[in-house]
Amino acid sequence: MKKTTLLLAIILSVFIWSCGGSGSEENKIKSEKEKTYSLKTKEGMMKKLQEFNINIPENLSFIEIKKEATQYTAKFKIENIDEATREQLDDWYAQQISDLTANGWNKRDIRVNEKVLGTVLNQYILSKPKGGKSSLDNIVSISSAYNTENKSYTVSTSPSEH
Repeated sequence: MKKTTLLLAIILSVFIWSCGGSGSEENKIKSEKEKTYSLKTKEGMMKKLQEFNINIPENLSFIEIKKEATQYTAKFKIENIDEATREQLDDWYAQQISDLTANGWNKRDIRVNEKVLGTVLNQYILSKPKGGKSSLDNIVSISSAYNTENKSYTVSTSPSEH
């Protein structure tokens, strides 16, 4: 009786495993796509930005991640830049926004070349439906700030966590 029960348990285990019960290739692919990243860390934030096709220029140094309201914001900065570098960064920023809208993201202007106390500000919020069964949108806020006094350029971005 013990041998029969053991044999039955082994056969049942093999049957469940062969039917995909313990992680078929399709399930692994789905879980990779649905993976969420911890936006508390630089690595998680960079993976999420990469997932959204946002590429931060190498000359912008990572400064910090802060929790602001309900989401995490990453800040990148370069100091003491010349006019040519500023133009390159402005062009990169405009191209990022253009690329995202071309890929189906809906753009909402928050600030466009707004001058406040010697700083030129730009900010957009972009959203894109996830599709499938999810009713949630992917959302990202991207802002740039050029300080005309100390010649620093800061980019902040806040992607949605879901």
